[in-house]
Amino acid sequence: IGDLNWLDNRYEISNLKIYNQDFVSDMQATYITSNNSPGDIDLEINIPNADISRLSNYYPKSIGEQGLKWLDTSLLKGLASNTKIIIRGNMQDFPFVDEQNNPDSFEGFFEVTSSITGSTIEYGEGWPNVENFDINVMVTGTKIELTSKHGHILDNEIISFSGVINDFTQEDAYLDINLKTSSFLDKMLNAVNNSPVRKVMKGTSENMKGSGPGQLDLMLNIPLKNSAAISYTGSYLFNGSSMENQD
Repeated sequence: IGDLNWLDNRYEISNLKIYNQDFVSDMQATYITSNNSPGDIDLEINIPNADISRLSNYYPKSIGEQGLKWLDTSLLKGLASNTKIIIRGNMQDFPFVDEQNNPDSFEGFFEVTSSITGSTIEYGEGWPNVENFDINVMVTGTKIELTSKHGHILDNEIISFSGVINDFTQEDAYLDINLKTSSFLDKMLNAVNNSPVRKVMKGTSENMKGSGPGQLDLMLNIPLKNSAAISYTGSYLFNGSSMENQD
């Protein structure tokens, strides 16, 4: 349902509503065709609600093979609300960045914003899932930014989460994560023992017992083409908690 008007090589779409089994969207667009390029577009799409597990067919191919694979296998469930997609410029120059990979307003404009609630994310092979995760997503040019203050990893409650993919079009694209959780020591040890950290510690964490509150700070670097090759550093702040090795 919508209106289409055209004159010569200029097409205007207004108040277009798209209904399918995956989502409902509203679209406004102006498209000017060209014999020498893919043409100029001014597009805005609004999607009030969408199940993220059903969106894999709609990701732009410009994200790259590895990025598409990570999105397809990592975003297990959740509701995306108030999603807005804006594309302005000649599609030959998409995603409109300069040589330093910064957004270039002279080339065009590309932005995606969305709020995701109740999601489950498998961010790396062998790592526990992030669950009941509420996250804000912003894509500008080739950069993806993720921020959150709600969710848990095996009952370790998230205080703050930030994730950045600086250039999703690169073959060696990676996701950098900075994560802080409010973690009672027994919950933190459970997360450690259900992650690749257990192997690094050669099983010593299996014999550790603890109680009391604390804070876990974790930094992860996740190559999108091989999420099993995560590198990480972390620290734990004891806040009146105690730990013993029962070996």
